[in-house]
Amino acid sequence: MDSNKKQSLILYGIISVLVINLILVGYLFNRNTEFKHQLENHSLKGERPNGGPADILIKQLNFTPIQAQKFRLLANNHHQGAVNITESIKRDKHKIAEILKQDITDTLEAELIAKDIAERQIELEMMTFKHLIEVRKLCTKDQIPKFNDFIGRMAEMLDNRRENRPLPPPPREE
Repeated sequence: MDSNKKQSLILYGIISVLVINLILVGYLFNRNTEFKHQLENHSLKGERPNGGPADILIKQLNFTPIQAQKFRLLANNHHQGAVNITESIKRDKHKIAEILKQDITDTLEAELIAKDIAERQIELEMMTFKHLIEVRKLCTKDQIPKFNDFIGRMAEMLDNRRENRPLPPPPREE
């Protein structure tokens, strides 16, 4: 009987640990997907119900109304600059595609365009870096750790998005 009680207690203990682990994993998964969902439904103007990255950052850092107003101005300026650069990159990628359609491809022209794209990508990355420095300057000492955590989660999410991006479908066999 004593042996059966020990086995029952061990079994209940194992089941309890499993249930607690399942609850913890569910909580962590839900918390992470909620954050991703908020960011994927972004809008700098806060037009969507969950708001955009700007609204999420304002809420998570508990910005004051003055901080929020300054941040929105920074965010809107950054967004416009980023859109201009990414549109320019898209146009040049289309130029490279047009070169590929020619019978005689000019690799020198394609290389020059690719270098322009690389320079604008660097410009975009540095513009984003400088933007985040300005956002960090808006934070109080108490908000800095929350800002750092937010930036870390953003970087992780973007890395995961790049890693999980599906490959294009293979060409059709005709």
